[in-house]
Amino acid sequence: MKEFLAFLLCLCAVTVTAQTEYTLDSGKVQTVRGLGGEVQVAYNFAKGDVVTIEAHASKQLERMLVFGMPSKIIARSKYTKHPQCSFTMAEDNIVIFRFISDRGGVNTISYVVKRKPASPATQDYNTKVDWKTNSEHGLASPVPAAEGK
Repeated sequence: MKEFLAFLLCLCAVTVTAQTEYTLDSGKVQTVRGLGGEVQVAYNFAKGDVVTIEAHASKQLERMLVFGMPSKIIARSKYTKHPQCSFTMAEDNIVIFRFISDRGGVNTISYVVKRKPASPATQDYNTKVDWKTNSEHGLASPVPAAEGK
């Protein structure tokens, strides 16, 4: 009986600390006009987070690139209207999801990003980013958002 109670206690402890996946964000974005038009969204994740993205494009995408800042490719999907991938964060970092069209005109992409926090300590991790323009080259880059946003 003691062994059974010890087993139940361990099982309850594991269940309590298990993190659940939740939908972090969903939305609809459009590429700029023309062949090779692109659009991107970005989020800040904690080390150990399991991240999943599922997208549906109105036209075929040449590719969806997923990369950590500054330019480490995490995943890619090619020549599809329904890209998706799942990965575990190796470190705290900003991740950019870039959609690149291979058709002329505008491509509309609906996406859902899900996150399974690495631990209870990262449950409330700030995943938002701000886009800051670099005065040197004029391009916007994502940076972790200030707390409280």
